[in-house]
Amino acid sequence: MLAGASLVAVLGTATNAALAKPASPFVPLTGTTGQATYQRWLAVYWQTTFTHPEGQKDCQPVTVKGRPGRLLNDVTRSHHVHYDCSIAAGTTLYVGGPSAECSTVPGDHPDGTTAAELARCAARALGSVTDTTTLTVDGATTQLNDHKVSVGPFSVHQPKTTHQPAAAGHSFAVGEGVVIAPLAAGDHLVTLHYGSGPKAVIVQWALHVR
Repeated sequence: MLAGASLVAVLGTATNAALAKPASPFVPLTGTTGQATYQRWLAVYWQTTFTHPEGQKDCQPVTVKGRPGRLLNDVTRSHHVHYDCSIAAGTTLYVGGPSAECSTVPGDHPDGTTAAELARCAARALGSVTDTTTLTVDGATTQLNDHKVSVGPFSVHQPKTTHQPAAAGHSFAVGEGVVIAPLAAGDHLVTLHYGSGPKAVIVQWALHVR
């Protein structure tokens, strides 16, 4: 009798495990990955934008809190584009949406350089985002609009180029973006879909985790 009861319990546990919903690949807005918050990832996105005036890569390598990460960027701005990227296991991903910043770097603060002025400047620059942007990872979906944060101050550095002098300062930023926890080894598909009708944009990253 006890053996039978134990067998039922084991079978029930196995059935529940089989029916359990797969863990979401998306880090909760209030969560962290590698001790890095959403605010930290938004800051890293803008710090990387400053240090790469020629433009970021579609699968930009970054280090966040000492751990590997990638910023998935749409660098062509086409209506339908597909990128291919190989990454190491244990890499956290960040897909940025609409965002804006204002900093103490010359020419980047129309309202002044106090903390309050930079924060207001960034919020006004972003404006009101009305389009719904859907992010899908291997069939799991979320809305970028549900992942909006603000951060500041954080340090920024602008390298010298033929078009601009070297500069350093601090910035405030506000915007949308989703942090994706490290994916299992294998092939994965990340899809960003925003807008509708003939103006709809679909961006895909085929990720190969090794």
